[in-house]
Amino acid sequence: MIPRIFHQVWINHADPTLPAAFRAYSDKWRAMHPAWEYRLWNLDTCDFELQRPELIGRCANYAQMADVLRLEILYRYGGVYIDTDFEPLRPIEPVLDGAEHFFCSEDGAHLSNSIFGARPESPLILRLLRGLPTELGREPANVETGPRYFTRTLLCEGFDADVKLLPSRLFFPYQWDEPHRAGESFPEAFAVHRWAHSWRGPQSRGLRVRARVARMIRALGSA
Repeated sequence: MIPRIFHQVWINHADPTLPAAFRAYSDKWRAMHPAWEYRLWNLDTCDFELQRPELIGRCANYAQMADVLRLEILYRYGGVYIDTDFEPLRPIEPVLDGAEHFFCSEDGAHLSNSIFGARPESPLILRLLRGLPTELGREPANVETGPRYFTRTLLCEGFDADVKLLPSRLFFPYQWDEPHRAGESFPEAFAVHRWAHSWRGPQSRGLRVRARVARMIRALGSA
């Protein structure tokens, strides 16, 4: 059973407090789920024994740190992880009904690590942790530790009957390149991902540039 705990991660050394818009979303989550526990995590509060502690110092940016920590947290405690830029629309209890895990398609092609749920000490979450590369920063975060990594690993592992796979319309009713749709109503959705990309600071931009250059060099070398 997935415990009724919401987990969010916020890592920003320049400003450790949640921005006002994200605080409003987290307040909504708690108001809609009064019986649930809510935990906001950062590097200081993740003081439990980690499965892959060596990765924290190797992360190329805050995005990768958050990607690693969300897996560590869900493996230890179970519950539902939610990125801070999700706006809730209605209670998500129907999503959890009878499931030991749930994952949601982000765009019809990739499974998201922005919102997912699991029971404590899940072997599936442990496999996701153990499969993370030892060296980080060679590819963008979404490839190494984010949705593309999630998708590759989960598809290779296969899914048991206790895993719910959800369509994108329930949590991703519009995509990052469709900002003109942000004001629409989404009657089927439980929450809406607002695509804030809060992790895209200078470190992330530098990583994307380095990855692009590396791909160009590899392409030239194989020509």
